[in-house]
This record gives sequence, structure tokens and C-alpha cells, in this order.
Amino acid sequence: MLSTARGLFLLVFLTSAGGAQEKTFSTSDGVRFRVETVLTNLEIPWSIVFDHEGNMYFTERPGRLSMLRKGAGTPTLIATISEVRHIGEGGGKLYITTGDAAVREIAQDPNSLGGKTLRVNDDGTIPSDNPNPRSPIFAVGFRNAQGIDWHPEAGLQFQTEHGPSGFDGPGGGDEVNIVEAGKNYGWPVIHHRQTKPGYEAPLLEYTPAVAPGSGSFYRGDAFPKFKNNFFFGGLRGQRIQRIVLDPKNPRNVVSEEALLQGGFQRIRDVLPGPDGYMYFSTSNRDGRARPASGDDRIMRIVPAN
Repeated sequence: MLSTARGLFLLVFLTSAGGAQEKTFSTSDGVRFRVETVLTNLEIPWSIVFDHEGNMYFTERPGRLSMLRKGAGTPTLIATISEVRHIGEGGGKLYITTGDAAVREIAQDPNSLGGKTLRVNDDGTIPSDNPNPRSPIFAVGFRNAQGIDWHPEAGLQFQTEHGPSGFDGPGGGDEVNIVEAGKNYGWPVIHHRQTKPGYEAPLLEYTPAVAPGSGSFYRGDAFPKFKNNFFFGGLRGQRIQRIVLDPKNPRNVVSEEALLQGGFQRIRDVLPGPDGYMYFSTSNRDGRARPASGDDRIMRIVPAN
């Protein structure tokens, strides 16, 4: 476990030429930005991705896939998956994170795919260089990992994970992990700040819970100071968490800070767009928040000037 220096979140107000107030935010190291609305009146947007032409694709939890063409203001519905049951939060090479489905013991069971990180080829076959060439299991011992991305230079795989929910252990214990082939990340044998030989402790641990719902590295040019920073959305934490890593050794955390704390309630997906801006979605219509007019939304962070 590495300790971190937590930064401050600052808020200032600027007056535009027309006299209206424009809200401008600043990070602890002086990055100034604004938040713009991209889409409104969505129903629990879950995941966002961009294609090479800059078009945005996003899913909503009831089972809808839509596309927002670059430069357009209205999305197009591509598909509705009628078999999706809208009842809660269940779930080159293809990496798949699986939760323990509230049966904590299966995270350590090599015969179960629950509580694991899986790795398969794009045709569904098992890669010959997996830890077990007869199994899709890449790493074990996860409760509920939801965000995954690779460091742009070091190639290390980072994941965010939800800790216990009370019925299966004390609250808190959310994690950021560096996940590597064949390793055991402990659940439910160890959690929170516990350590034990043979099990991997998290890079970062959060108590009280922040409920990380995503995870991505910044690769754009619009915010040079964000380069290779790791970001995730906090649902219960109601923020975007920014993690600054040592450029010489990204296994070490230099600092972290909470952005937009409480300003948009529950934040789920966070990722950089092809324009270099940071995009994020809210999750306020899932029964755990008080939806504001226009929720749920997809927003973007743009430079203040």
C-alpha cells in the first residue's frame, strides 16, 4: 500500500464578456477547466467509447446502444437488447472483469469464473500464454472490478474495484490495483488494508467507500498536466478521482485529488475523447440519488481558456 499526498479542489468564478457567470474549476497544480453538457435526459448511461472518426457510442442500463455522430446534437439509437433485465448492477486480446455475484468464496475458486479477470482471444478461444492455457482466467481474487485500462507507456494494467457492501464485510475497501498474470488479489481472504503472503495488496484503498465505476488514462493534448494520469468516476464518492503517477515508475503514486466533488452527484464512466477533452457520465437515475432536471447526462471537461 502506498501513501499519497491528497490535493485540494478549488472553485473560482469568472465573469464572461456578456455579464453571465461562468463556473471555472482548478486542480491543485493549476489546471483550469470548465464543464460542458453533451447529452441530457439519458437513463443510467453505463459505458462510453469513441471510434476513429470521433463518433461517440454509449450504452444505457435498460439495454440500449446509441451513437452520437461527431458534431451532431442528437444521438441515434442503434440497438435495443430486449433480453436485458433492468434490475441492478450485474454483469487484440479481450479482457473481462467479473464480480463474485455476492458469493464471495467463488473469487478464490479456480473452477469458477466469478471474481476474476478473464483473458480470451477475439474469437473466444483461450490464449496459449494465459497462466493456465486451458483456462480463460488471467488473475483471481476480485470482488467487483469495474474499470480497466493500461498505462500508455509502461503497459501496466490498472483496475478499479468495489470493496464490501456490509453484508459481505465492513464497508469501504474500494481499490485501485495493478493487475498482472497469475496473481491473486486477495478477496475475500484479505481486503481493505490487510496483507498476507501470496496475495497482492492494492495500490490504493478507499475507506469510506467511493464506489469506483470506471478507470482510464489520459492520453490527450488538451491538458498536458493530465498526461498519463489515471482517472475514475466515484458513484458514492460523487467525484472524479485523479491519480498522478511517478513518470519514472508508475507503480508509485505521487498524488491524488477529487475533482467536481458533489457537483454532479454520482459519476460513473470517465474517459478522454479524441478531441483531448475528458468525458464523463452521471448515474443519478439508478435509485441512489436525487435526479436533477435533465439527468442523466454525458458531460465533458474542457480547458477554461
